[in-house]
Amino acid sequence: MKEVQKLKDFFIGYRIASLWSTSDDKNESEFLDELYSIDDFNHETKKAMELDCIKFMGSNKDDLETYADEITYNIHESLSAYEVSGHDFWLNRNGHGCGFWDRRGLNQETGERLSEASKAFNECHLYVGDDNQIHMM
Repeated sequence: MKEVQKLKDFFIGYRIASLWSTSDDKNESEFLDELYSIDDFNHETKKAMELDCIKFMGSNKDDLETYADEITYNIHESLSAYEVSGHDFWLNRNGHGCGFWDRRGLNQETGERLSEASKAFNECHLYVGDDNQIHMM
């Protein structure tokens, strides 16, 4: 898989996870993925998220290759390994109870390194702005 496609997939998985793990601040019983898609991020938020993904992938290239080769559990059959890794990056950086470290088939050391690398990024939170786009605080 080409590097550009890996980044594209990683970024898709990252945004998907951000939407389904974030409740709507106006209606906490609904998650953002029920009302919005990955196309609904405002430009600044999308750019900031993409830069974080680029930094993470660049710093963890070898471990992400291992991850893509080894994982046996996929969140959804239609997601690529890099979409799943983007998903795990969002979960780990924001302190959710799952992520790289608990993927079946991935050696423990790789999972722990990727989890720790994720924690080097600050937590980030999403909200829906008055423009009806997704923003990050």
